[in-house]
Order: sequence, then structure tokens, then C-alpha cells
Amino acid sequence: MSQSILKRFSDGFKRAFTLTPGEGAIDREDILLLERIAAQVVKRRMTEPAILLVESCGPMNFIGSQVIHFLRPLLDLSCNTKEIERLSIILEKRNSLPLFVKILERMRDEGAK
Repeated sequence: MSQSILKRFSDGFKRAFTLTPGEGAIDREDILLLERIAAQVVKRRMTEPAILLVESCGPMNFIGSQVIHFLRPLLDLSCNTKEIERLSIILEKRNSLPLFVKILERMRDEGAK
């Protein structure tokens, strides 16, 4: 059991100090994950603060992804491991935060109708 914890911990550091951001396209699974996160934000009526936070931290999304990689062993205790890994990879892509803002705005507008 301790070996699996050590492996998860070391896997969390694999990309912790990567210097180049991922520039791949965001695929359908990535969009679905962002939509699930956005739905939770809208449900809690935190859309405007979330948009403000995302837009103000936009240039640092790659750093945020690296923080998630670094904290992954701790986040694995309370969150879905695959989704945490996927979110950190999504954040490495420059166009992920503007897309997330669009999803938030769309869901907010749909909920207002």
C-alpha cells in the first residue's frame, strides 16, 4: 500500500517543473470537464467572481497547472484523480481559460432564462 502512495506522489511530480506549456487543441472530453466545473460554479451562484478570478489570473494559467501537478498527491485524497490530472493538462493550454469563461457565461445566461 505504501508503494502505491509513493508512486502516486512521484507521478504528481513528473510534470511539476515542465517549462513549456502544452499547446494542443482542447478535445471534447476537456470541454465536458470544464462544463461540469462551470455547472458547479453556476449552481453556487459564483459565476461573476469566478469570471473575474479567471480573467485576472489568465496569464498565469500555466503556473496554476503546475501547482495542481505539485498538489496532486493531496488533491487525490478528496477529488477524482483522473479529473485532477486532466484539469492540470487543460490549464497548460493557453486557450483553456477564455474557453472556460465562455462556458461560464453561456451557462449563466441559460440559467437566467
